[in-house]
Amino acid sequence: MPRRDPATVVFYAQDSRGLGHINRTLAVAQRMVAANEHVNAVLVTDSRMPDVFSWPPRCDFLKLPRVPWKGVGQPAALKRATRERLGSLGERYGRLRREMLIDVVRELAPDLVVVDYSPFGAGREFRDALNVLKSEHPASRLVYLMQDVQDDSDYVKEIWRKGVYAAFDALFDDIVVCGARQLWDVADLYGLPRSVHGKLRYCGYIVREPVEQNEGLRPRYFTASGTGPLVVVTVGGGSVGYPLLDATLAALNELRMEHPDLESVLVTGPLMSDEQHRLIEQRASAADHVLRRADNFQLMAEADAAVIMAGYNSVAEALALSLPCVVSPQPPKDKERYGKEQLLRAERLAALGLAQCVPMAKITPNEIAAGLRWALACDRAAYGERIRAHGFTFEGALRLAQYAGAWLAGNDSLGLSIYRHGSRDEPKVALTFDDGPNPPRTDEVLDILANAGVRATFFLLGKWVIAHADAVERIVRAGHGIGNHSFTHRRGRCDFDQAETAIAGITGRESRFVRAPEFDYAGLVQWVPAYESGMRVIGAEVDSRDYASRSAETILANVLDNRDLQPGSIIVLHDGSESDSPRERLSRPRPMIEALPRIIDGLRARGLEPEGLNEMTLMGAHTWVAT
Repeated sequence: MPRRDPATVVFYAQDSRGLGHINRTLAVAQRMVAANEHVNAVLVTDSRMPDVFSWPPRCDFLKLPRVPWKGVGQPAALKRATRERLGSLGERYGRLRREMLIDVVRELAPDLVVVDYSPFGAGREFRDALNVLKSEHPASRLVYLMQDVQDDSDYVKEIWRKGVYAAFDALFDDIVVCGARQLWDVADLYGLPRSVHGKLRYCGYIVREPVEQNEGLRPRYFTASGTGPLVVVTVGGGSVGYPLLDATLAALNELRMEHPDLESVLVTGPLMSDEQHRLIEQRASAADHVLRRADNFQLMAEADAAVIMAGYNSVAEALALSLPCVVSPQPPKDKERYGKEQLLRAERLAALGLAQCVPMAKITPNEIAAGLRWALACDRAAYGERIRAHGFTFEGALRLAQYAGAWLAGNDSLGLSIYRHGSRDEPKVALTFDDGPNPPRTDEVLDILANAGVRATFFLLGKWVIAHADAVERIVRAGHGIGNHSFTHRRGRCDFDQAETAIAGITGRESRFVRAPEFDYAGLVQWVPAYESGMRVIGAEVDSRDYASRSAETILANVLDNRDLQPGSIIVLHDGSESDSPRERLSRPRPMIEALPRIIDGLRARGLEPEGLNEMTLMGAHTWVAT
């Protein structure tokens, strides 16, 4: 149960130029209140457009007043002149916002505060309120929600040295990254102090609830038959999107030489000026349908290709739908120092072969047309497999809701139930093999097990599953169990989703078991299936130490003479290696293979029948808690 009934969650989301942060934060708030019936949510924002969104029950927003001279689209010279003319008005607005934020946390005394993107808020306006909350209500939990990529790493480090690193250590309780570690390792990228690494959680990408396919959608917008390819073009809030829409219209006309029935929907966004919106309408052909606002996620669900900017939400939604896209990042605000978030994200997608990157500074109709040719020619199924293989997952809002349930229940951190043995009443032990598949060593192990009539469980590395699919299929055909052992075997790296995708792609089913590399559970704490009833986190009671032994005799003694060996013991062996060196992958398991027949005979001589985890009754779970 929450600490209070009802519990209060406050979200802070700045959005002075667009809609991305409030969109993402609202997706999290919706999931959180839906999953936790005793939660009320208040979203604090300076967005000019909070009324664009629908608000669920028990969720409301507080609008912060915006400083007048920070108008979107106002030229820099006019901004300066307006600022000088208004004198200290801007400072008074800033002071008002800071005082409002302090009042919010004092009056609501929230159980949980989630700060999106900027740790201290716009202009550090939220810092005083956070310090007040932590001082007056120390039980409140403070969570920083970090994007997959923030900005140029050197620039972020420079900014965060001014108190942010200290706040991560002493003020914030958790740092949740809405991305994937294998794509953006933020601890390394932004130089996070080792003292805060234990607070890091990766939740995957945050997207709204999947939209239902709507058969009436195309007729609603289109005048033609709707049988040709559909291109959706969105520019977020629209404040800086005119050049992209203008170039894309010309590109679409060029593509109609190859696709005469090509249609498009172009969404200019609520923040685009009326004049620019009218210019786009005037330039559009009968097959181009211009809207001021739309549900972009629903439109993209119907599309065959998209042209988008490289904001977090647009990219995450397109990838979640396996929609090939042309990505046009905003130009950096300062070419040498900052404002590179969209460019970095777009370049990474292009490097992975998941998008065509056309920087806004280099937009031409020819470049957009070339990108759309690639997108329209993509095999959607193969494209979706590439997305999953690279580690993209899209359950971030759900995972945050699950984390919130634990936090609000008073748990200082999430714990894992680790099974180290089975029933002591059954004369069985479990044989488990890590780090494969590894032909021909895995084949030799399978031959030994078949000759002895033994079933075992193989904990597989995703990268070797992809490389050696035939070996995985043989393991399954022989009736052995399959476990997830991560994708790359890097400690603390949360890439179990990527491994699970690889395993399911070969076996056609999900794993029942998961084991952390080197029994380091920090990465597993971030993986939601590790908490679900169908998944079991497996440790070991007897370590053969075959990875460090060059003699079969030593391995045999490490198992049979182990003082912990008893009914129900789980024994860990290795049929492979995480190393990419072919020599090491062949040589390291060799002594174990020589010892394995004698291990099986020795266990049976002691009245212990070797089995797989599927044949055991798991018991004796202990809770491992992240620190």
